[in-house]
Amino acid sequence: KSKGMKRHEGRGGGQSPQQPPLQQQPPQQQPQPQQPQRGQPPQSQPPPPMPQQQQQTSPFPPILRPTSGIDAPDDQEMTWRNSLVELQQIISSAGAATEADIVNILQSKPDRQPEIEMGLLHTLLICSSQEKEMYFRCLERLVRDGWAFLSKQLKILITEKYQRVMDISRLHLRFLIGELIRLRVPELEALIVGLVRNIIPSDLAKNAHLLEDMMEYARDRELLAHLPRLSSLFFFLFARIASEKNIPPEKRNELTDLCVALWNPETCQVGRAGLWLLDMGKKLGPQFELLLTDKGDDSIPAILCSYPTNRRYMVALLTPDMENYMMFILQNVKMGFQKRYQNWFVTKFLSQDHNETLVPDLIRYIVSCYHPTNSVLCSDIVPRWAIIGWLLKCVKSAEASYNAKMALFLDWLYFDPKKDSIMNIEPAILLMMHSTTKYPELTQELTDFLVNARDTYPVPRQGLVSRGIHNSLELLLSKGVISSLLPLYLCQYLNPQTRSRLFPIIRQFLREEEMDPQHVQQHGTGRPVPQPKGITPPIGAAGTKPVIPQPQPRVGQAGADTGRKPGLTTSRSSVSTLASERAASSPASSEPMDTEEGDTRSPHTGAEEEELMYDESRGSSPHSSPLVSMKSEISSAPQSPTPFSAPSLNRAARLNPTLFRYLSIS
Repeated sequence: KSKGMKRHEGRGGGQSPQQPPLQQQPPQQQPQPQQPQRGQPPQSQPPPPMPQQQQQTSPFPPILRPTSGIDAPDDQEMTWRNSLVELQQIISSAGAATEADIVNILQSKPDRQPEIEMGLLHTLLICSSQEKEMYFRCLERLVRDGWAFLSKQLKILITEKYQRVMDISRLHLRFLIGELIRLRVPELEALIVGLVRNIIPSDLAKNAHLLEDMMEYARDRELLAHLPRLSSLFFFLFARIASEKNIPPEKRNELTDLCVALWNPETCQVGRAGLWLLDMGKKLGPQFELLLTDKGDDSIPAILCSYPTNRRYMVALLTPDMENYMMFILQNVKMGFQKRYQNWFVTKFLSQDHNETLVPDLIRYIVSCYHPTNSVLCSDIVPRWAIIGWLLKCVKSAEASYNAKMALFLDWLYFDPKKDSIMNIEPAILLMMHSTTKYPELTQELTDFLVNARDTYPVPRQGLVSRGIHNSLELLLSKGVISSLLPLYLCQYLNPQTRSRLFPIIRQFLREEEMDPQHVQQHGTGRPVPQPKGITPPIGAAGTKPVIPQPQPRVGQAGADTGRKPGLTTSRSSVSTLASERAASSPASSEPMDTEEGDTRSPHTGAEEEELMYDESRGSSPHSSPLVSMKSEISSAPQSPTPFSAPSLNRAARLNPTLFRYLSIS
C-alpha cells in the first residue's frame, strides 16, 4: 500500500489529507486512515464510521455504563453520541474559542436546533466540573421552546436509564436539575418523580445523594407552593424510608420531622397506605405518635382511612426496572411456567436479606396498581394471587411477614364499596381459597391474621375495621368471586382458636343448606371439626365426624366412557360380554385384540401397565401385582351390569392380552 501511495503521488493525482503520525495516535481510539485505491483520486475526508464503530472508537467518555456483550446497542445513547459528534464538528470547523463565539455560531443554525441541544446536554453531563456551568449558560441562551425538548430527553434518561448513568454524570445531572428547579421549567414534577422512583428504601447506600436532594427540595416552600402534589409524595416517601430498621436514628428523626412539617390537607391524598406506613414507623420510634393520635373523626387516622391510595404513590416505591420485570411476569408468563421467572426476579432484586422489606411494596403494587383485563383473567396467564403467594414465601423475618400480610389485607380493613374496587380485595380471598388443599399452612396464616386484625388497632378504629371486613366478604359473595365460605371454615389446617374466631365473622354469609349437618358432612374435612364455645355449631352434635362418601362411577349413555381408568374393575357379566364381542369381532378390524398363542408381551411398558392397573379411588398400590389386583377386583365386584362401555373393555383387553385371556378363562 505504501508503494501504491508513492506511485500515485508521483503521477500528480492530488495530495492526500495530511494525517498525524501513527505513533501519536492510540490504536484503540483512532483507526488507521483509509488508503486510496489505484486509479482513484484520494478522498478529502474519510467516510463516517458506522454507529457501532463510532461507539467503540469515540474519544468522548460515555454517559451510560456499557451493557453486556449479548445486549443490542442502545439506540437512544447512539442518538445522543451522534449529536455530540455533530456539535463538535460545527464548533471545530468555525474555530470558536470562547463561550460567546460558541453561542453565536450555534445561533446561526436554527435548522439544527434539536441536534445542538442534545449535543450540549451530552457535553454538560460528561465535561469537567469547572466547565458544566459554562455549558449550562450556553443551553440557557440557545433554548427556544421553554426547555420542552430537553425535559423530554432528561425524563427518558432518569426514568429508564438512571441505574446505568456514570457517577460523574449523576453529579452533573443533580446540578442540572437544581438549575431547572430555579427556572421552574415545564415537566419539572415528572423529573422529580423520576428521581424519587430511583431511591431504593431498603438500600440507601447506593442512592444517599438522591435522598439528600429530596429532603432539600421538601424544605423549599416556594417549590412546594409551585408544585403542591410534591408535598404528599415527599410525605409518603419519607414515611416509607423512616420505617426501615437499617437507617441511622439521626436520619430517621430528620425524616419524621419533615413528615410532621409536610402534613397539610393536600397530604390526605396518600390515603390508607400512608396510615399503614405511619403504623410501621411507629414501631421503631415514638416520633409518629403526634400524627397517629385518634381524636375522633377529625383526626389524621380517621381522615386517611377514608381515602383509597392513589396509584402514583405506590408506583413511586418501585424502581422502573422492578416494575418492568414484575409486569412482564403478570402479563406474559403462563401458569405453571413461572418458576424460572421468579428465580430470575429474586436474583436481581431480592437476593440480599435486607431487600425482603421490598416485598410489602411489591404486594401493594400488585393489589392496588395492576388490575388485569377480562382477557387476561380468562387466559392461562399466572394470576395475581399466585404471585402474591410466592412473595409471601420469600420473607423470612416475622416483622417483614406481618407487613406483607398487612399490605395484602389493607383494603379489607377499610373497604367501602362506594369508593374502593373489588379488584383490591380479590387476590387475598382467592389465595386463601386456592391454598386450602395444597398449602393449608398459608391459609391458616392469612385467616389468623384476618380474624385478629381488629384487635391490633385502637378502640376508635376497631368498629371501622369490622365494618370493612364485613363489606369485603359481602361484595365478594355477591359478585361471585367465591361461591361459599364453607371450604375456608372447614380447612383441615385451621387451629381451633382461628376457627372459633372465624365462625362469627362468616356465619351470616352461610346459606341455610350450608348450615345443614348433611351438607357439611358431604363437604367435610374427614375429621371432627372443633366447635366454637358458646356458639351453636353448624354441623350438629359436637364431635360428629363428617363422613366422606366414596366416589361412584358415572353412568353415561351407551358407548360413553365413565371417567375411570380402563381395565381396573370388571364383573363376571362384563367378562362374558367382552368374550362375546371378541368372538364377533372382524379379523380386518383396525384394533386387533388378540395375540398369537403363547405370546405374553404387552405393547406398553411395565410402568404404564402399573399406571393402568392403579385404582385411586380404592387406594391400591401402583406397585402391586396387576394379576392379583384384578382378581381381588373380580371377587369383590357386585353381580350387576358393568357401567363400562364396550369400547372401554375392548381397549382394556387390547392393552393387556394376558389379563384378558385369564379373565376369559375365569
